Amino acid sequence: LALPDARKGHPQASELVGYLYMKGQGTPQNHKLAYEYLQRAAKAGLTNAQANLGVLLLNGWGTEKNLTQAFQFFEQAAQKDNAFAQVQAAKMLLIGQGMDKDIDKGVELLKKAAEAKYPDAEVRLAVLIQQGGTTEESPLQAYYLLQSAAAKDNPSAHHYLGLFYADKKNDLAEANIDKAIFHLKKAATAGVVESSLLLYYMHAGFGGAPKN
Repeated sequence: LALPDARKGHPQASELVGYLYMKGQGTPQNHKLAYEYLQRAAKAGLTNAQANLGVLLLNGWGTEKNLTQAFQFFEQAAQKDNAFAQVQAAKMLLIGQGMDKDIDKGVELLKKAAEAKYPDAEVRLAVLIQQGGTTEESPLQAYYLLQSAAAKDNPSAHHYLGLFYADKKNDLAEANIDKAIFHLKKAATAGVVESSLLLYYMHAGFGGAPKN
């Protein structure tokens, strides 16, 4: 229904049609057409279009791969509080993908997205805290971030909480093998291979779980 309006250049319709072509929802996937329609919507300032256009440019889908332009579109959307774009821009900044590495700016963007309760940001910030990538937050804050993301059924959050509860040396709470298995099963069911392997290891008698 949106296609006629998209062909006429309507920004909202172009954003929707571009997304559908990008994902292959209700139509065969076509990254070239996705790029065409999302570009129109992005020029009109629509943040979701800008973020999705960044994904196409980052991966070279439907257009030539261009990390600089990808970051520019992520940054445009991030400045308008698009949490997905904030995370994508942060990922590029933290590893220096297509630009100079800027850990402080990357962490700042992750914090903004985490404040909006965006689960991917919560997990990435928690892991960064645990790895010592940011010293302003405590390990307890990382634990709370993982809990928040797990409450939204984020598979990675379940995985890291499983690791937390399986760790007998953590300083925040007693190790709890039942909670560890619960979260690891959640992650494994969602396709996290590392969780499946860890569950196998634990149930083989090496991780404190009953043999099964």
